[in-house]
Amino acid sequence: MTPHKKLDWGSVLFMSIYHGLLVVLTPFYFLSGSFDWRALVIGICLYILAGLGITAGYHRFFAHKTYQAHPVIEIFYLLLGCLWFAGSAATWSYDHRIHHAKTDTDEDPYSIKKWFFYAHMGWFLLQRPAMDPTKIPDIWASKWVRFQHNHYRFIALNLNLIIVFSVAMMTGWFSSFYFCFLAWMFVFHHSMFFINSLAHTWGSKTYAKELTAVDNFILAFLTFWEGYHNYHHAFPNDYRNGISWYHFDPTKWLIWTLEKLHLAKNLRSKDGLIVRANLIQKDLKMVIETLKQKLPDIQAREKIQAWFERIAQDFEQKVDELHRQLHIYRELLADKKSEALARLKKGECLSIQKELQKSWKLWKEMVDRFDHQYVLIEH
Repeated sequence: MTPHKKLDWGSVLFMSIYHGLLVVLTPFYFLSGSFDWRALVIGICLYILAGLGITAGYHRFFAHKTYQAHPVIEIFYLLLGCLWFAGSAATWSYDHRIHHAKTDTDEDPYSIKKWFFYAHMGWFLLQRPAMDPTKIPDIWASKWVRFQHNHYRFIALNLNLIIVFSVAMMTGWFSSFYFCFLAWMFVFHHSMFFINSLAHTWGSKTYAKELTAVDNFILAFLTFWEGYHNYHHAFPNDYRNGISWYHFDPTKWLIWTLEKLHLAKNLRSKDGLIVRANLIQKDLKMVIETLKQKLPDIQAREKIQAWFERIAQDFEQKVDELHRQLHIYRELLADKKSEALARLKKGECLSIQKELQKSWKLWKEMVDRFDHQYVLIEH
């Protein structure tokens, strides 16, 4: 806890009371014979819906504007955001944008540099600066966002009361309160907090080695599908978190499906080659800085640096050339009279793609060897 911040007693009491009730009531619930599968299933559904509300809604739609959504979807996201008592879309997005702009600094609202507990939930128990609407004009422009923000506590309280009362009519009060409020809320909150703690602690740094954010496929199952967090911090405006087809990221599949249903549009994503080109530039910067620190022989240092720079420049030139040829190919393809030329141009594009694959493989081998040598020097 930082000494200059005071406790937010509302958050402290809420978290303390429901965590305490969960600890006390859990043994009584399972020993009382009150268990009801229907309440458990509904609790799981609430967890999934709230998860989609934060990942597809609060995170990728409101905070990062990675796509545009139909007003009905926007309202649905805002409603889901009232399930879990963690703030309005405006407040959450305001904090999150500061997190990205000031990652790992003292101004980061939930910096892992202030220790694991602080990043996990300590920040949530402290008073935070009031949300400034002028800093998020694109989000605040929505009348639905303003309405949710101004009536958040009223909507959240009544929505949860309606759910608990409705489920109680089917399953009984104990089951309804336990699974449709206490249990799912506990699992949800800590899954959300893991994004700020574990996802900045445990994993690999594939795209931005300078950041604490990490990629970890296991965390994708524990953090509402936000486990590929290093990629997200490197390219926050991509609607995907896991960019490969096999990456577990149901949110990207949901957004993609919404687009097919004409409920979302203008999905923003990074071209895979651009991602690799950016990664090469970051690796190159790391290589140059390491050489300055670890290799006093100027002539040897310049030789190794020139070798890396040549491969990096070659890759970047090939990417530019491929994009130019693809543009020509699409124009030829649109002209029905130029199908033969289009086939030839397609062959050229495939040839450049193969060269890029070889260049990328060579680069990764070079960086791996360099990293290995650097580790040996360190030890």
